[in-house]
Amino acid sequence: MPNNPPGGLGHVPVAVYSCATTSTALGESEERGRYYANARH
Repeated sequence: MPNNPPGGLGHVPVAVYSCATTSTALGESEERGRYYANARH
C-alpha cells in the first residue's frame, strides 16, 4: 500500500477507537495500530 497514492490526499490525521475485554489485549491492539501508522509515516 503506497504512502501517498497518485491523486490521493497525502497524510490525513485520524482517530482510532479501540475496545477490548482486557487491558493486555487493548495494549496489543494499540501497539499494532501504532506500528501500522508508523510504517506509513
